[in-house]
Amino acid sequence: MIPGFRTLSPQTLRLLALFLALLATVLFFSTQIEGYLSARMFNRIATSAAVVLPIAVGQAIVIMTRNIDLSAGSILGVVAYMTGQALGAMPELHPVLAVLLAMGIGGLAGVINGVIVAYGRVPSIIVTLGTLALFRSFLVEYSNATTITTASLLTWLIDLPQKSLFSSARWTCG
Repeated sequence: MIPGFRTLSPQTLRLLALFLALLATVLFFSTQIEGYLSARMFNRIATSAAVVLPIAVGQAIVIMTRNIDLSAGSILGVVAYMTGQALGAMPELHPVLAVLLAMGIGGLAGVINGVIVAYGRVPSIIVTLGTLALFRSFLVEYSNATTITTASLLTWLIDLPQKSLFSSARWTCG
């Protein structure tokens, strides 16, 4: 065994192993994909991660409590559709209110899961597997299996990925 590793705790060894696995993954893809380590690719990965990051952070918190939430994707679909529909119906809705609406819808779905797990004492994997199907079925029925296209969304929402939070450009709600 390498000297010094005996003094490391199991938690530290796990973190070191995860870091080495991440490093190996980055090195592998950098040899397979041209320009993988470029600023442009980093920007693409960071932009893609920004969409999924809030869900991943929430899921990580759930996992840290030794639970699992299988319904996160279905909840995201319900929240996205209902918020998009609200923005299409109320074009004057301020972006902050749209975010609060989305958080409220997602929070309500999370409370449903949480109440059943906490007070019903049903394992989270069972509850969220069931609510995954319920939320997905609700979305299909509520939406009549239709999608929301960019044609029905507001300009500020379509342009949002190109905006910078700290730019000098003003945000308009029109």
